[in-house]
Amino acid sequence: MTTLDPTLPLRIRPLASADYPHWLPLWDGYLYARQRSLNEAITLLTFERLCIGERLAGLVAEAPDGTLLGLAHLAFHPSTWSEQGCGYLEDLYVSEAARRRGIARQLVEAACQLADEKPCHCLYWTTDETNTAARALYDQLGERTSLLTYRRW
Repeated sequence: MTTLDPTLPLRIRPLASADYPHWLPLWDGYLYARQRSLNEAITLLTFERLCIGERLAGLVAEAPDGTLLGLAHLAFHPSTWSEQGCGYLEDLYVSEAARRRGIARQLVEAACQLADEKPCHCLYWTTDETNTAARALYDQLGERTSLLTYRRW
């Protein structure tokens, strides 16, 4: 892992097909943190869809030396409430060694900008109720709703 100089700017950019070997450790770290596992075929399909950038889009945080430090994955879908669609910030992850340096904020802000450019009626995301660090950031960047998320696998 690179030593990140906080005075050097990060580059937030779209995920590119050449990023796979550098994106994969971030993706694996994210899945581990979420206590999930995916087979290799699904991981590769996900990466390919993110690179195409139509209904899914990937963003990465790149250090000046080219090291990828974080990722954000968005899903875009139609809305029943607007002519414009909605964006869902489905995955957000910063490598453990690069945390507490504003990278997650930059990724969320870039996701907001991408959703605005689509254009999307709204961008929404979720987090674990107990993730106080993420919630503190998200309270600054968006409006917390009273809605609960339910899931069926």
